[in-house]
Amino acid sequence: MTEMGYQDTDYNLERLYEAFLHLADKKGQIFDYDLEALAFINQQQEPEFFRLTYFSVQSGSNLLATATIKIICGDKEKSEAATGNGPVDAIY
Repeated sequence: MTEMGYQDTDYNLERLYEAFLHLADKKGQIFDYDLEALAFINQQQEPEFFRLTYFSVQSGSNLLATATIKIICGDKEKSEAATGNGPVDAIY
């Protein structure tokens, strides 16, 4: 993985090798992006700053598409409702 720009300290080589063997048995062919995913999939990540806690979308042939969301931003909870030209536009 040094050729891919990662150092030996960036991942646990023993765990990576075991995961590689397991994936190779299932998949048969391994690519660079597979190794990157295996190396970093279980690493400790920073806590989420944004977290979607609720969403609801209502739409129909005789209804105005409406979406309601509630998210956590850091330590604040925010909610919003909107309408749009279809359910995807409303939630966007």
